[in-house]
Amino acid sequence: MGTIKIIGGNLRGQRIQVPKGGHVRPTSNKVREAIFNVLQSRVRWQETLAIDLFAGSGALGFEALSRGAKSCFLIEKNRKTWESLQTSIKQLRVSDNQVQLIYGSAQMFLKSEQKFMHPCVLFVDPPYFQEQYTSILGEIEECAFIQQQSIIMVESDKATEVSIPRSWELFQERVYGRIQLRYYYK
Repeated sequence: MGTIKIIGGNLRGQRIQVPKGGHVRPTSNKVREAIFNVLQSRVRWQETLAIDLFAGSGALGFEALSRGAKSCFLIEKNRKTWESLQTSIKQLRVSDNQVQLIYGSAQMFLKSEQKFMHPCVLFVDPPYFQEQYTSILGEIEECAFIQQQSIIMVESDKATEVSIPRSWELFQERVYGRIQLRYYYK
């Protein structure tokens, strides 16, 4: 099991678990820093829920929490990866009010009966080269509990074609090597 560091906020410097085996691809420090630089002027973290739909190491969700997110949802369907997230939560000493770790798919979570009264930042970063983007983005569009003016950050390989719902407004697009980041308002 490897680790990576949280790079900003009140948890800066603390380590989170990264399972070995290649099925988890944590977002690099450089790209995470770029993501949160874009978000910092647009998000009032203390009023915002962070939702990491394909949590993996949880790096994006933990970064949002570290920077003051009201709470964070980590969604993970791989049992070993989910257990690794449990370990990271214990090591970071964050409460159940701050982080909710959900064992299941992003699709299952989006179809659940959540009732959020706050805007969200959704991190959409499924395993590259899987045809999940179109279906998951469509499900986000149809999801009743994702408020208007929520932000959706989509990370993909730059060669991946991503079909976005027409009603979403693109406000930023960046490329870092093979990684493409797109930011939308719902």
